[in-house]
Amino acid sequence: MNTKIKELDYSNLRQVILDSPQQLIKGSLLAEKVKVSGNFSRLVISGMGGSALPGELLQMYLDQLDKNSLEIYLNRTYSLPPQSFS
Repeated sequence: MNTKIKELDYSNLRQVILDSPQQLIKGSLLAEKVKVSGNFSRLVISGMGGSALPGELLQMYLDQLDKNSLEIYLNRTYSLPPQSFS
């Protein structure tokens, strides 16, 4: 990467973005082994900034299925979700 970009992108965010597809694939493979029993109708996902992205992707994916019976609340604050959701 050229020096000027390194000066501006001191956190190497460009590489993080480029690596995102591989991270999603690896995360998906790891998640295949996770099994949660129970009957759930709501899910709270907490994250701010880029940490909220997985929740947004899950929400978009489930919306595409047209059979989404799972209510998802994306919590993007430092506090707990509203009482009405819990």
